[in-house]
Amino acid sequence: MMLLIIFANLAFAQFQYIFPKDNSRNNFPNTHLILRNGELMDESSVTSDIIELTGSQSGIVAASVVLSTDGKTICIAPATTFTYGETVMVNVKDGMKTLSGQILTGTSFDFSVRKKMTEAQQQQLEEYLNTHDDGGYLLNDPNQQSIHVPHNESSIRDGAFNFITLYTNNNPAPGELFFHRSSGSSPTASSGIGYGIMTSSADSIFYRASTTDGANFRLNLNGYLTAFRLSPGVDSGIIVLDSGYNEIDV
Repeated sequence: MMLLIIFANLAFAQFQYIFPKDNSRNNFPNTHLILRNGELMDESSVTSDIIELTGSQSGIVAASVVLSTDGKTICIAPATTFTYGETVMVNVKDGMKTLSGQILTGTSFDFSVRKKMTEAQQQQLEEYLNTHDDGGYLLNDPNQQSIHVPHNESSIRDGAFNFITLYTNNNPAPGELFFHRSSGSSPTASSGIGYGIMTSSADSIFYRASTTDGANFRLNLNGYLTAFRLSPGVDSGIIVLDSGYNEIDV
């Protein structure tokens, strides 16, 4: 028994990050999976037949398995969504290799999918999304209204966001600014709705237009970027981006 526990721990230790976490609950039906060893991987060893997904209700689920652009992250995209309320078993076979020649031992884990929302819960979510902005503020509360500053077209700078007006920039703190620009309604609708990263001088580092994604856009301790995806009428979730801003999980 002791040898079995040690072997299982060693198998898990070969992956510094696994998503969804083993025994995690309330995952979305369209969950994508992530494995990360931390070393640069041999792409030829990352193949679809090395991962097996089995749902307690949906049975065997085919999936595409690709290596992300960072060369370290293995992205697993199921061909179909999982079934609400089921448990998914994940079996990772032996054989994936790092560029340094290390052959990874397989592992296994499981996670469960959330239950389907009832009509009452769905209605409650839609009412919330229709009455609150992406930051959670009431749309019609006069104490929570933002102030619209018209953009001066003559102040456009190459590489800068044309919806940012920079008034003062004296000795700014180091680092970049992560932002989410949501829709406004008074006195005029906002332009450039989306999320991104800019320098303290308002120069663009990254920007992606979206009417649903971007709330709580941030960099996590594991190096991945995340943001909320809020879509009225459907399940809301979290998007995960790698260092190249590629969407690797939803």
